[in-house]
Amino acid sequence: MKLVECVANVSVGKNVEKVERLTSFFFGRSATLLHTDSHPDADRTVFTIACPLELALQEVLDFAGEVFQTVRVRENIGVHPHVGSLDVVPFVPLDGCTLDDTEPLARAFAHALWQRYAVPACFYGDLASNESQRRLHAYRRRGSKGLPSLIQDGLISLDEGTKLHEDHGLTLVSSRPLMLAYNISLDTDDTALARNIASQVRSHSQSAYKLESVEAIGWYMEHYGRAQISMNIRNPTKTPLTTVFARVKAVAGLYGVSVVGSEIIGLTPLSALTGTQNLSKHDIQTLVNTLGLAYHHPFVMEEKILEYRLQATINRGTS
Repeated sequence: MKLVECVANVSVGKNVEKVERLTSFFFGRSATLLHTDSHPDADRTVFTIACPLELALQEVLDFAGEVFQTVRVRENIGVHPHVGSLDVVPFVPLDGCTLDDTEPLARAFAHALWQRYAVPACFYGDLASNESQRRLHAYRRRGSKGLPSLIQDGLISLDEGTKLHEDHGLTLVSSRPLMLAYNISLDTDDTALARNIASQVRSHSQSAYKLESVEAIGWYMEHYGRAQISMNIRNPTKTPLTTVFARVKAVAGLYGVSVVGSEIIGLTPLSALTGTQNLSKHDIQTLVNTLGLAYHHPFVMEEKILEYRLQATINRGTS
């Protein structure tokens, strides 16, 4: 069986009732909800979904409908950049699947999103229609309220649809390999300092401290009372968490600031931790301690490691 992962980023996190409603959508469905990661300061929830390839289009489309009935992007007040109610939807190949399978799936989803819900879509990453729209920053640089001006100025163009949806903005769609969302917390509430550190470690930086395949921003998380470096690691096997953590810690140290802990948003493949899959549970626990992955929330490896969650899902299906 070919298995695909969908990592649906939804612009709601403060309203627990709405998050619970969206979570309950998956009860009795063909798609399996592997993990939910929600944060009130970001006002965002990441739903990690696994589904047989042949059922994925319908399952994710139905979930999109539930999102559009529940969330209005203009009500979002989180610190995380966003452009739509159903903000970002990447399709990721898992067991038996390749990018040759998920690319047409992503394109079909974007087309159906407009046809069924009148919500337009733009492609990013390897599906981007032009080089200037590859990065998520291209769509977020003026905030959700600045989207119309980006289109009017010709800086972005819609790939599916003809206009923004009044309540739901647009949805960013792609097909990609496994990547990782990772935040590192600093022993400071200085957002400007966090942004400075982020500017040095992101891959597009001119700094000697830049990291390959890393996008980074700095922000303040009120719930934690700390500034963070928030990152997307596009190739975590090549640039694993141990490398990222050590680099951010070194740059922060130049400013006399220490790193207090970190958190993985969603699930992580084993290879993203150190660059190899050959890790025992003892090895993983050592890394959890080293990276401070339990600083903000308990790190339960059976719930946060992708391979463990997939195996648990398979075991439930065969029992």
